[in-house]
Amino acid sequence: WAVGPKHTVWKIAGIALMSATLFAVFFHTTYRFGAPLELQPRERRTISAPFDGTVARVGEGVEPGRKVEAGSVLLEFDTTDRRLSALESRAQIAQFEKEADEQLKKGALSEAQQAQAKAQQSQAKLWLLEHEIEKARITAPMEGVITSGDLKDKVGAAVKLGDRLFEMANLADMIVVARVDDTDIAMIYLDQTGEMSPKSNPSMVVPFTVERIVPLSTATEGQNTFEVHCKLKETPAWFRPGMEGHAKFDGPRKSIAWIGTRRILDTLRVWLWW
Repeated sequence: WAVGPKHTVWKIAGIALMSATLFAVFFHTTYRFGAPLELQPRERRTISAPFDGTVARVGEGVEPGRKVEAGSVLLEFDTTDRRLSALESRAQIAQFEKEADEQLKKGALSEAQQAQAKAQQSQAKLWLLEHEIEKARITAPMEGVITSGDLKDKVGAAVKLGDRLFEMANLADMIVVARVDDTDIAMIYLDQTGEMSPKSNPSMVVPFTVERIVPLSTATEGQNTFEVHCKLKETPAWFRPGMEGHAKFDGPRKSIAWIGTRRILDTLRVWLWW
């Protein structure tokens, strides 16, 4: 049966199966594993209100999607009340210092100290007002694109300390933030290579290298994932923050059999472990 002229199809199938098995066991290739990703700008800024105030003017052309230069005026607050209060504080400082001098001439040390303390309080108030007046003109801290914050209809409106006004980002330098499953995180290391493809153009492939691994896991759709930050070899001009896609990391070289059975064996080890 084994060496005769019959059963040729079975013999060919057996030889093919044996060859495929040997190939799967002895042929090694790069194991590539994937993870979902999101594009984020490397450098971004959130600009908040420095104090409670009223919007007086929004810079020309300051709206989402517009590019602004570093130092350009984004917004100005109304400082009328603060300037009037500063004048009042200066007058109080002069009044209290004069009163302190007069009390010293009379020999009333206690009254002079009280007047001097009031002058110092007025001085502190003046410094605060001058600081707020200086901060009333908000300028761009960097060159970039405004990603959020359309305040043209907020002129004359009141804002509170800490209210988010604008968000800016440098779109010329984007990074990949991949969410790697905890079953694969052990194979991630610094300077590891890989490729990414955005959902908006799946046929496009952009190489990257791993530059940072966040050691804290987050629960995502019932699974623990780790953020892995990667540097793109090049950033296409149409890439935008928040774009999603898929990343493929270049893992170790393993046999075809190991690659095909890895997930199954890991699951069995978890189920059968005690």
